[in-house]
Amino acid sequence: MKNNRKKNRKRNKSKIKRPQKRLQRLQIAPLWLLTIDYTGSQLVHAYSKKFNTDLLCSIKELRMLGIEISANYEEAVARSLSNRIEQKRQKKAESDIMEESWTDANFAYIVGYTSGGAPYGISWEELDDQA
Repeated sequence: MKNNRKKNRKRNKSKIKRPQKRLQRLQIAPLWLLTIDYTGSQLVHAYSKKFNTDLLCSIKELRMLGIEISANYEEAVARSLSNRIEQKRQKKAESDIMEESWTDANFAYIVGYTSGGAPYGISWEELDDQA
């Protein structure tokens, strides 16, 4: 059984989809564009998925291929990506803060936080009563 698992792992590694270089994508893309029937943002998403690129790279390469994509759409995508990056940064900062603070003035041990952000756990008074 263990041998089969190892073989499966090795086989799956070869199926990892790696992005092609830009020149390769630009050579393959015109043929691919003939086979699809997308327009606008659907085309950008399909290109991004097919060639494993981010949306801004897809927009740039589709423009190189002569396809018109509005500047408004590009700005919206750029804004969306920057907002997503900022949200990830904030979430990481919040999780770092929560991990660091296991105690405070009211609680000897903070078990967790409610959905509103209020801490709950064992208070200093409860700890003194138990001891």
